Amino acid sequence: MPTTITEPAADVVILGVGYMSGVIAAELSIASLNGGKNYKVVAITKGPYWDYVNDFSTTKYDEWGVGLGRKYDSPLPLQSATIRNTPYQFALPVRRYTMPIQYHALGHGVGGAAQHYGGTMGRQGPWGYTQYSSTIARYGAPFLDTVNPHSDLEDWPLTYAQYEPYYVEWEKAHGLCGDYNGSATNQPSDTGYPWMSVNYPLPPSPLTPIGQSFQTATQALGYHPFPHVSALASQPYINQYGVPVNPCVYDGYCGGPCDYACETGAKANAAYRTIPAAMKSGNFTLVVNGFIFRLDTDTASGLVTAARYYDPQGNVHIQPGTVFFNGMWGYNMIRIMLLSGIGAPYVWNSDPTLVSGSVGRGPIQGNKRVRNSLEHGRQRVSCRERGRWQCGHL
Repeated sequence: MPTTITEPAADVVILGVGYMSGVIAAELSIASLNGGKNYKVVAITKGPYWDYVNDFSTTKYDEWGVGLGRKYDSPLPLQSATIRNTPYQFALPVRRYTMPIQYHALGHGVGGAAQHYGGTMGRQGPWGYTQYSSTIARYGAPFLDTVNPHSDLEDWPLTYAQYEPYYVEWEKAHGLCGDYNGSATNQPSDTGYPWMSVNYPLPPSPLTPIGQSFQTATQALGYHPFPHVSALASQPYINQYGVPVNPCVYDGYCGGPCDYACETGAKANAAYRTIPAAMKSGNFTLVVNGFIFRLDTDTASGLVTAARYYDPQGNVHIQPGTVFFNGMWGYNMIRIMLLSGIGAPYVWNSDPTLVSGSVGRGPIQGNKRVRNSLEHGRQRVSCRERGRWQCGHL
């Protein structure tokens, strides 16, 4: 019979073990990065810890299972989604992955969907962090309401210059490859490009013959092409956490429509860049194949006190903690908050004075194309909402 098991309390509980969760795990579990404090960190993910040697090696080619069966995505019998055109349409759960309408790939296991993404990486430029104020300054206050009535656009809390040091650490952690970002001056005055205080830690991958032809042709036309930033290591590398990284072998297997994993661990994700360092710290516990279904909250403060998850045998585990990091992917991040009664669901309305709530707000932006499908708490998530912290004292 399934039982309820209460786990030892942790200082930090991480929900989902994808890209952002890996950084949080490494940064908080390594005592030397926290003034010698040994924070106890627990991370819970609903899938396995993939082993690229045994799961993705050349003896495991399975184009049918990977490309069509989506074997590295979240299993639909475990968790599905519904798709509808309006809030009033009867929706059936997705039963198989098809293209393009049902390509809502959810990661499964340590590393999440970054186990099989394309490896595209880079920076958002200065304008991206001040979209609202920069637009108003250039075009005037009425402009946004004219082109996009009731827009929810806001500036980010910090500017690009304030975020830039964190970009540097992120790029070091994951071994990004590139040669700056195409900025003519690489100075803060060049607001059209993401200037860099330090170049990427690894050089760009070698150009293919097609890439070389493109470079030659565009240069002849007076353009200045530059290598695209990649998260596939171009050389052997050791990051600041001491994790060794294998280089890409350019066999092409991980290509295709972002379904194929890397056979050597060269494709950056939490499983091969940050989680190994957290596990080595002795302060980190990784829970695999644990399906989080509810967050407990304190009735007085409303703060999260524990995460509840199922193990493969159906037992319910209660994981208490002080600080909780919601690093789940997209739908699940918002879904677990709504299911747990955390915050008020964002409800769009054509009358701005009647707009309410905040959970799931990010992607709306007054966009007519998604308004109907996202009303009444049926929300997606944007990058601005990824990685919500609950504040606490450590």
